[in-house]
Amino acid sequence: SGQQAVFVGAGVSDAENAFLVDGVEITDMAAIGSSPTYYDFDQFSEMQFGTGGSDVTKSAAGVSVNLVTRRGTNEFRGSARYMVTDEDLLLWMQESTSDINESDFGPGQAAISGNSIRRIEDFGFNAGGPVVRDKLWFWGSWGENDIKQTAAGGGADDTILENTAFKVNAQISDNNSGLASWNNGDKLKFGRGAGPNRAQATTWDQRGPSAVIKFED
Repeated sequence: SGQQAVFVGAGVSDAENAFLVDGVEITDMAAIGSSPTYYDFDQFSEMQFGTGGSDVTKSAAGVSVNLVTRRGTNEFRGSARYMVTDEDLLLWMQESTSDINESDFGPGQAAISGNSIRRIEDFGFNAGGPVVRDKLWFWGSWGENDIKQTAAGGGADDTILENTAFKVNAQISDNNSGLASWNNGDKLKFGRGAGPNRAQATTWDQRGPSAVIKFED
């Protein structure tokens, strides 16, 4: 969808969720319970979800989402991806598996309404390795989600998510290590607010780049 997921834990609201990157909380306080940015899917080595028994220092009782980022090692590694979801394939799947009968529609309902996918592309790459073996390593990634939807009512509701990440780890001495990382997520939205009660000309476009920078010694 190009939008953030909404999820809850038992007995709490989504406004109490917390987002962390490598253990550092980055929850967006302007949109409580949300992440302040988007990410490249390939930049993580692990995703941790906690629904109870959280640390006493946690700011709220909701779900904890800790995103553990990849890092370079003494071996060069890399990968690339390209995935596509096409409208023609979706229509074929719907036609071949649908068991919906028009007699099930409500009064005055002529068809199923809701957003429909025209095309979704997800592509990117990541790579990392040693700068100086056993001393200094790098890792980086870039990815893009190009999401083209048609909102209920026929208007376009398109989103592009561009995400870049870079990380450097250093073993300064036997007892001292350092880290520097940078994550930049940019969201470009074309047709914000599109829906059955809003003409395409009354929608608006938005852009929201957000960078998260971390230094650690």
